[in-house]
Amino acid sequence: STLGRRCLPAPLSTPTSSRLYCICSPPTCSTKISMVFVLLVALQLPLANFASAAEAAVASCFTPRLAQTLVACNPSVVGGWRKQSVVVLDGVLGREACERLRSEAEAIRSRGLLERAESSGDVMATQVTPDDDSMRRAATTLTALPRAIARAVGRRINDEVRGRQASGEAMSCLVEDGAHTNKLAVVETDGGAYLKHVDSILAGGMDPRKLTAIYYLNPNWSEAQGGHLRAWDAVVVGGDGGEAGPPAGGDGAVRVAPRGDRLGLFWSHGLVHDVE
Repeated sequence: STLGRRCLPAPLSTPTSSRLYCICSPPTCSTKISMVFVLLVALQLPLANFASAAEAAVASCFTPRLAQTLVACNPSVVGGWRKQSVVVLDGVLGREACERLRSEAEAIRSRGLLERAESSGDVMATQVTPDDDSMRRAATTLTALPRAIARAVGRRINDEVRGRQASGEAMSCLVEDGAHTNKLAVVETDGGAYLKHVDSILAGGMDPRKLTAIYYLNPNWSEAQGGHLRAWDAVVVGGDGGEAGPPAGGDGAVRVAPRGDRLGLFWSHGLVHDVE
């Protein structure tokens, strides 16, 4: 999406610590990653080294075993519907980095660089891009994180796909290395939510979005704030490759809390989900 207009932020009556921040990004070609809830990190590194350090950190957490888990439930790859996996990685970049990147997201908001999101009237959003001078000045490191995540995740997925091709299975690359779009999203009010949906509809090849990545920038999140991702016909897979327990609620959905420095990954066209 492009920024056709600038909207002033809502009055700062909502405590900063109670707002939930995120980045959403629908890709526009068949080889791009869709990124959701991305807020960046500091890592106490010089700016020139941030992108490569963040990419290495994500690659270290998103292991080949976890890439295998995701590829194995992709309906386009396995030729039929499978129960979906949501890969959830904690402690990806470190708390200090998460706090600094949240501060950059708050700077974007305070400068009026957010617009009302079409998908939910309670959410303010924008695409984070280093090509926008105002954006870059407000959030120099934040603008580097989406590409770092896209590169790390894309390479792991492509390695797994190529491994299957070597075994004689006909398969094409799913994700282009580093290609992505993104959106920073901020929930402004109590009760804000996204209704049940899938991020991509692949019918006829008109909606090419492939993979959704969510990085949460809520270092002081509490249960009372809500904001859980709920997913149906799915399992949550942790960084150790183990599956979480069965759904706790009566709706049959698994839940992922929006804790700071948490990265979630799932197929854009496969996972039915909402945000509470």
